Amino acid sequence: MSHPITSIKLDPQTIPFSFFDLASGLLFRYPNPLAKHVQCYDVITPFYINENGCLLGKSIVMKTNPIPRLFHSLCTEIGVKYRKKTCIPLVEEYKTDLANRRVEHLSRNIMSRDYLMTHERSVYDAVRTDGGCVLEDEGVKATVVVRKELAVRTDATEYAYLQNKILNYTVTRWKKNSFKQRNGLCYSLAKNNYCPELAKDFQYAGQVGEKWASAVARLRFLQAQARVTKDYVKSEITNPKNIRTVVRKAPKL
Repeated sequence: MSHPITSIKLDPQTIPFSFFDLASGLLFRYPNPLAKHVQCYDVITPFYINENGCLLGKSIVMKTNPIPRLFHSLCTEIGVKYRKKTCIPLVEEYKTDLANRRVEHLSRNIMSRDYLMTHERSVYDAVRTDGGCVLEDEGVKATVVVRKELAVRTDATEYAYLQNKILNYTVTRWKKNSFKQRNGLCYSLAKNNYCPELAKDFQYAGQVGEKWASAVARLRFLQAQARVTKDYVKSEITNPKNIRTVVRKAPKL
């Protein structure tokens, strides 16, 4: 008997980092303090470039996603044991399109699918905060918008009431934790590309409001400072006077 599939889409969320920050750091967002349920991860399919110039690869993630005790009786085995914890392994697929500034991310559980099948798709697109085109040098006006959707199905029971109970629980928890996923990603991007202080700002930023705005403002300030430093260094390197000085001081062979 075919069971119905429940699907849901979230409103678009903003990732206030550049596309290149996102593309280079999405795979390495773990560990972070907002994803303590993630026990480990590793690459299972080496990344490669396909015929269209897109970067593709797969990883596996072990998560201790809690399951209500009420539903344990519906399945013989749930997950696997890892370091004395019950974990659900998930396969995550990545597709990075540099030409169109897009990253597609698909996550699905590969065990306990007789209890619950989950497929989560996230699409990250580069945009400009001023409505213009995304340029190669994005400066401080670029950001990323992520659109997420989830499809779930359960074969654990034939009773529609219990099916709805399981699916509603799964969808509610996913929606509730969506901002933690975003903030955890921002934490890792800030820590790996900027500074620990900015990472802590995003860790405690919440969903919206003053703390989130403050974290984004600090990020924009650091981006602007980096842009000024970059332009200064570029001008110094290309200054003919400095080039002549370097040539004069270069050792003769």
